Amino acid sequence: MPVTFFTLKHDLLSKFAKIHGLFELPQGNSAVQKIVGESKISLDYTSKGVHKRITGMLNFGICDSLQPAISYCYGAGLMSRMEAIFKRVLAASVITSVFAFLFMLLAGPYVVPVFIKPGDDELMRVSLRAIRIFSFSYLAGWIDMCFSSYFTALDRPMRSLIVSFFGTLFFPIVFLFILTAVWGLNGVWLMSCAAAVASGILTLILANTLKRQISRSK
Repeated sequence: MPVTFFTLKHDLLSKFAKIHGLFELPQGNSAVQKIVGESKISLDYTSKGVHKRITGMLNFGICDSLQPAISYCYGAGLMSRMEAIFKRVLAASVITSVFAFLFMLLAGPYVVPVFIKPGDDELMRVSLRAIRIFSFSYLAGWIDMCFSSYFTALDRPMRSLIVSFFGTLFFPIVFLFILTAVWGLNGVWLMSCAAAVASGILTLILANTLKRQISRSK
């Protein structure tokens, strides 16, 4: 039965990730197109592409690679060792995310011109603002990813599924529509920050309740 739940969880999360990738990018780019024109749609692909393909994959690899070790320690009752491993996972994810935040924040003026034709001052201005706003999403974006893997390792697929659903689908869609209606183009970039914070808060609440459950079961 645990194997069935484990397999089901990964199948569902894979489908949610695909749905999120298909829905969020077109919706975000549609918002950009309506506000600033089609020539600036590449902004969304550039910023989100860096986020998902580099930092996101690094954190995903860090978190998922240590799932077997955490699962083993949990099953063997080695709680101290399990917590020590997970703390190292969190530390590595924090360091990676902070580095990505600083890179996006400080290196933006040097990176953005690579994607922009010389002389397009308006696009340069919009791009730099987008990069600066979007960079703050890294500070909280690692939380749901780390704890989703942690929940899976402890055979808590429902908690992992909730975190993944709200973090990759529900919160981004909701905040995209709300923030673009209030702040226009800036709302597109703020969406990632707001979704990351909201998902992080939800994740920490679920983690805290799980920690109390584990403590009572000892």
